[in-house]
Amino acid sequence: MDDLNNAYDVWATKYDQQENKTRDLGEQVLEEYEDLFEDAVVLECGCGTGNKTQWIAKRCLKVVGVDFSEKMLEVAQAKVEGDHVVLLQQDLNDEWMVENEVVDVIVFNLVLEHIDNIKHVFKEAHRALKDGGGLLLAEYHPDRQAMGKGASYTNDAGEEVNLPCYPHSEDDFAKAAEGVGFEFVELNDWKAEGDDEPRLLSMLFVK
Repeated sequence: MDDLNNAYDVWATKYDQQENKTRDLGEQVLEEYEDLFEDAVVLECGCGTGNKTQWIAKRCLKVVGVDFSEKMLEVAQAKVEGDHVVLLQQDLNDEWMVENEVVDVIVFNLVLEHIDNIKHVFKEAHRALKDGGGLLLAEYHPDRQAMGKGASYTNDAGEEVNLPCYPHSEDDFAKAAEGVGFEFVELNDWKAEGDDEPRLLSMLFVK
């Protein structure tokens, strides 16, 4: 995870400025599920530079954004305002710094491709959610991952840096979620403008 953490620390200074259809499409997914966030306590896993945190914060009762990259969180801290916003450094592979059954909604947005043991993550999410709470994921589409595509950015030398990732299928997500007690609600494929094939996969589960 050190290589991945270092890569995101470097990317943090450029993340908001570089064109990124995948990042922007992830924000569209949230807009489709806007009703989930109304008056909710939200845990945003992989909040990055806080772009989506800002959007969530305008709609929810409280949002806790976690990310493993210190530099990403520094950018988010300077951007996101509000007493109802908390940003914490957290590696999702570890035990989460959240009590049992205290959040209404958990969001994964372009996060799980970097997690090998997704069952652990779904187990922690199930523990943290209240009964009836929702789990929304928006992840790099498995078909694109099968073609070798994933998170990447261009460094100062103009070179493309491909980040370490673990491909997961729709079935992988469903089995991991349902295996710890989640109920599947729906699945959608998402394309950005100009895409021939889906770029993102979204799935909604409920506890």
